[in-house]
Amino acid sequence: MKRINREPDFDAEYEELFGDRSKNHRVETLREKDSVNHKSKFYKTGGFHAILICAVIAVILVAVFARNNDSEAEIPIANNPEQTETTEAVTETVNLETEPAETEPMVEVTEPEEINPFERDNSSAELTSLPSGTFIVGEDIPPGRYIISADGSGNLFLRRNGRSFVNEILGDGEWGVSTVTTYLENGDEIEIGGINLVTFEPTETILLTTLTTGDWIVGIDILAGSYQVLAINDEDSGNFFVRRNGRSIANEILGGNFGEAYISVTLEDGDVVTISRLNAVIFNLN
Repeated sequence: MKRINREPDFDAEYEELFGDRSKNHRVETLREKDSVNHKSKFYKTGGFHAILICAVIAVILVAVFARNNDSEAEIPIANNPEQTETTEAVTETVNLETEPAETEPMVEVTEPEEINPFERDNSSAELTSLPSGTFIVGEDIPPGRYIISADGSGNLFLRRNGRSFVNEILGDGEWGVSTVTTYLENGDEIEIGGINLVTFEPTETILLTTLTTGDWIVGIDILAGSYQVLAINDEDSGNFFVRRNGRSIANEILGGNFGEAYISVTLEDGDVVTISRLNAVIFNLN
């Protein structure tokens, strides 16, 4: 069956709704109906947007209101006795933690007396005599600074940590040196050969200008200064050394036919002067 499309009969529709009225009035009525339909569409879409915006605003307001209520709930109420006790307990705990610890009474500290580095303590040294043989300082003789002399003539060796620091012929001065002055430390080894008896006499510390065979410290045994140094006997010949902070600043053969008649040297506090195979050396200030 073939469908026949018919155009709507607005006149018949109008007459059915409104009866027999004028054509102009019909047109105006249809326009008003059109306008109402447009407004209805507008209100449908615009109203939906308005409702959506209002809903969002309402959700935001509810969230803010709930947050304010939570903040107010955290504030302690002074009239609540349980809350008051809790607050007082927390306050007491904080006060206990912040109170400073008790300090111990101040103890007056006495500063040690200033020690002069150019002073020497020789209280441990004792007068000792040893025959020929090998001996250990700290076992056979106390440590200390000694003047060493011999009854007879022979060899004297002193070793420290296996190295010799004194090697002299000790005698009457004709076939060797009369004395050796040096400091003996615990553990040093003493070797005496060909001598009946060797005497170790504790020495006093005084400032000198004539030094004999041995080791001497500037500032303790002799004043610092510039000196002209020469052997007390022109026929004597031996070695003259000066060390500063472990480094040699003078190493000379002094006196005799093959040595210097004199040398000039400037000594500073702490320098170590070593004289070997010379009975005595004179220091004349320049």
